[in-house]
Amino acid sequence: MKQKILFMMIDMNVGGTEKAFLNLVSEIDFTKYDVTLLLLEEKGGFLKDVPNEVQIETLENYEQIKDEIMLPPLVCAKKAMHIKKYLKAVGILFYHIIFKISNDRTSYYKYIIRKLKKKEGYDVAIAFAGPMEFITTYILEKVEANKKIQWIHFDISKNGTNLKHARRNYPKFNKIFVVSDQAKQILIDAIPSIDKITETKQNVVSEAACLKLAEVGETYRNYDGIKILTVGRLYREKGQDIIPEVARQLKKEGYDFKWYLIGEGSIRKEIEKKIEEYELKDTVILLGTKTNPYRFYKDATIYVQTSRQEGFGITIAEAKVFKLPIVSTDVAGAREQLKEKNEIIVQFAPDELAKGIKKLLEKSRG
Repeated sequence: MKQKILFMMIDMNVGGTEKAFLNLVSEIDFTKYDVTLLLLEEKGGFLKDVPNEVQIETLENYEQIKDEIMLPPLVCAKKAMHIKKYLKAVGILFYHIIFKISNDRTSYYKYIIRKLKKKEGYDVAIAFAGPMEFITTYILEKVEANKKIQWIHFDISKNGTNLKHARRNYPKFNKIFVVSDQAKQILIDAIPSIDKITETKQNVVSEAACLKLAEVGETYRNYDGIKILTVGRLYREKGQDIIPEVARQLKKEGYDFKWYLIGEGSIRKEIEKKIEEYELKDTVILLGTKTNPYRFYKDATIYVQTSRQEGFGITIAEAKVFKLPIVSTDVAGAREQLKEKNEIIVQFAPDELAKGIKKLLEKSRG
């Protein structure tokens, strides 16, 4: 009989955690396992890449509770009052007060999901989009499984993890996987009680798949010079807002290059403003989201990771497949991944990144 595994995530938008899931399930033997992917919303650029063998489900009545999960409770209470759902408004306010006192939303989320049916019959249930307080709570409270796993993809000291919630709930899991040794130690230092159930489980990257996809993907147009590549969602934690300043320094020192950014996100306009301010329109190129970025890796000169925080850099692992020189900021996982002569770790600062890039460019010339 096949074992039944449930993974729970937010959606399948193009990002590192979602790619980690796709890489992981690509290694699963579907003759031995039935796999279900439970999403809050069935959307995202990576949705089409989920194997046909994976059953995709969405959270029951998510549209009815989405506001309570995603919006501030006071806003939700006002909305409920406006449509005369007074008991709902009182409940939201009551559990919001508990949160304010305890700094832990566990009771609030339990209240929100109290009427949802339990999902039963699983051998393993995995809160894969971790840390995400709602998904953690849902897996613990509403899924029946022989074994429950919390998967942590980030450095919890830098991504705003609520430690009160984590300390209350993480010890209830049978196992906690963290994507790098450094991120694991940071987690254990914060929650010593989970030491014995916590393991490092680095994200899987298929070299064969990356190389195969590099043969069919699109690439740079009409430029044969130095091509610097950075891949990742355009979010503050990924640090791409620093790139225009680094590029400006390199241009002032006479380097001729183009810096390509693959990804989309909330800081795009900020980056565009700096590109215009520094007159870098032809130097820093925003390519948007690419579900297949591998030809860009293959044809790049150097890869640069600008993150303020990480757990394990999947994009770094992908750049290594193509044996690219790499400059990365000193984030969790970087020291485990980058040990070759053409791989440099620097501090998060324009001067440091520029210095690291210059060093690798000069080395490649020599």
